[in-house]
Amino acid sequence: MNGIAFESGAGTSLLSGPVLNPTGATGAAALQLAQTWFLHMAGESNATNRFVTADFSALNLLGWPGLWPTLQPFSSWNPAIHPTHDTGCSITSDDDPGLKRALVSDNYECDYSMLHLPDRDTAVSMTIGPGSSGWTDWKEALWTLNYLQVMHGGHEDAVASVPASRLGDVGIPGNDVVGGVMPGTYLGSSDIEGFQAGNFIQILDNQAAQNQVPDGEPTLHDRALAMLRVVVVDMDRLHAEPATDLLADDADVSSAASASPSRGTLLSSDVAAYTLLALRTARRALDSALGLYSNTTPDTAGIPSPLDDFPPLAGVPFGQRLDQLIGALADVFYDKLTTADGHAFAGWDAAQSAPTDDGTTLDAHTAALRGLLVAYLATGATGFRDRASSVFGRLETAFYDPSARIYRPTEGDRSLQVTFTPRRFGLLQAALRDTYEFVAVLPGNDAMRDLIEDRVGRLNKLVLNGWDDRDEDGMIEWPSECARVGSGPDGKALGLGGLQMAERALSGESGSETDIFDAVTRVIATDREHDCVPEISAVGLPSALANSVTFTLTRWSGASPEPSLQDAGEDGP
Repeated sequence: MNGIAFESGAGTSLLSGPVLNPTGATGAAALQLAQTWFLHMAGESNATNRFVTADFSALNLLGWPGLWPTLQPFSSWNPAIHPTHDTGCSITSDDDPGLKRALVSDNYECDYSMLHLPDRDTAVSMTIGPGSSGWTDWKEALWTLNYLQVMHGGHEDAVASVPASRLGDVGIPGNDVVGGVMPGTYLGSSDIEGFQAGNFIQILDNQAAQNQVPDGEPTLHDRALAMLRVVVVDMDRLHAEPATDLLADDADVSSAASASPSRGTLLSSDVAAYTLLALRTARRALDSALGLYSNTTPDTAGIPSPLDDFPPLAGVPFGQRLDQLIGALADVFYDKLTTADGHAFAGWDAAQSAPTDDGTTLDAHTAALRGLLVAYLATGATGFRDRASSVFGRLETAFYDPSARIYRPTEGDRSLQVTFTPRRFGLLQAALRDTYEFVAVLPGNDAMRDLIEDRVGRLNKLVLNGWDDRDEDGMIEWPSECARVGSGPDGKALGLGGLQMAERALSGESGSETDIFDAVTRVIATDREHDCVPEISAVGLPSALANSVTFTLTRWSGASPEPSLQDAGEDGP
């Protein structure tokens, strides 16, 4: 997220944003507008105390060296970068607050210049789209809520409240509002994270230029509402069978002679799951308020939509039609894509009125769990939750390999290689998470709760970090328990991660390995936490996910005769 928003340059420039730059200024005038904003936010968050300066230069145009704020991220780019171990700096966050507890880090944590794409013109696809922008905005909005849920004092001590009469003074540079140990209260959970939260808000405001009124203005807010309506209308008219509302993966509108689209007959379970999630997200975007960690109760029915005053869809107001599409797709998961004994199918063939397979794939079961539990949230019907319990039971018995402690992609698979993509990992992690939050927490399900906690911990550590805890003691024997080991810039062994290619201090690499400023004697930190995920400067890759990771089972020569896992490598960044 930080790499996209502030560091890589893989997007259009925030300096051209219509809120930050309403007159369309260019050159020095646009730069001055941005400098004024970043200094303002740095003062509000106390970042000028250590990280942001008004001493602008060719190497520090915006107060934070190397800061490259993005308005709209590009749809794709090569993430390879060339950070070094040069110099070192002192960084803090809400996980490591205060002047005296700052982490000594490589210089890229305090100077983003080394995190820029080294050859931007050839590394990026200069296109923007709703997918890359939408998911980035969603993440930035959630982290803004997270960063701004508390305030902090001058030593980054957490401040939960201040006297109501002093709220207006919070964030003013040099203020004496007492909320913590010392006078002075600032925005955000730490100096850096308050500064970043303000900048996320600036990015989002410039994208939307919004006034919250759907009155057809040429702003992204109104255009987004229009696009949302068009997307739902298109989905309804192109992909939904009028007689049944059954959706199809594909529709063909290439024939000008045809009065109606030519629909396919297949609905895949993963497409159905993410479609249901998208429809529910569209509804919540129209009638709800975004809240951090708020997605654990079923939706309230009947809330008016701001699009209801526009022409009807299928003869009913927009919100009502959206409810109908959600209800019909939810029923597909119960009636067609799963069975009472927990089988889940990869898809449904409307032409044959039958499943597309025999229910033997991991992805189908995780997609079904995702869909069933989204259906429960969208409708409040507990039958979806009960069916999810059955599907989870089969997920465990048919796909979990207890000897290797990994989920197999196909029932009965005992091959020596197991591949995870971000999509497979995301489906499985989300299925486990949702099952935990909506089923395992129910009274009497303590055993399921403990089981899922173990599964999620193993999944994250193995597939993300590449740590195979072979002796199951919960302690990393580094680097011998790393699934893939290479050589670091210091010539020593280095774990090379799993799906996550690299890590940094501000994305979790917060261990205490000795690190000295002196260029001659300082110790290079290649994996501070010794968790098998390398520092970005050790491998020249960002804190991001690879396209895939393949594990190869090998016999472990330790105390247990069971197989261990070794990473067969990543399929590109």
